Amino acid sequence: MHVEVGFKLDKSLEYYRKKVEEYNCTNFYNAEVEDTYYTKESLDNKSENEIKCSCVRIRHDRDLDYNLKPKGNWKYSFQNLTLKNKSTAFKVSNEKLNSMTKEEVLNLLKKEGFKKVFYTKKLDIHYSIDGFNGDIQFQPIENIGLIVYYYNDDYIGLPLKEQRKKLVDELNLVGFNFNYDKLGLDKLRTIYYGKELYSDNQNG
Repeated sequence: MHVEVGFKLDKSLEYYRKKVEEYNCTNFYNAEVEDTYYTKESLDNKSENEIKCSCVRIRHDRDLDYNLKPKGNWKYSFQNLTLKNKSTAFKVSNEKLNSMTKEEVLNLLKKEGFKKVFYTKKLDIHYSIDGFNGDIQFQPIENIGLIVYYYNDDYIGLPLKEQRKKLVDELNLVGFNFNYDKLGLDKLRTIYYGKELYSDNQNG
């Protein structure tokens, strides 16, 4: 398992973009994103990652320019579309999904007993850190607030506490001031239970 931290921030998006750019971080991707999650399982007592992996996600997104103005058309994509019935389990291929309309996918989910459980709307603003193989993601999430997510694929395989410490250290190198004990906000658990819930790994 790899660690991802997701800390809730208390200043504006513009403040943090300016801050990381002062440390030579480079903005390389921006999007407006709407995600709808469907499941046929109970999500009670599941971790953030377990909830995510229990849901089909339909993503509706479009690219934005540096100033967060639209520069592309809206498009759909699908994740975790694993459908099961009493006698068989099968996975719809990406090729098959790409040939289906959103309405066809929704009808397929309904037929298999999936129900809508989450809807999230956010911006997704990515920065690279010079010298590190990690992405800073600023996500202003509707009804939750501004979250900074960070992970680094180079640390997969290290002990979880060591991964987390390295991630906090790298964020602090580019203008943040997090301590190792600060917990991150679990977005899906927060929406599911209707109150802010935290953990030490937003991928855990």
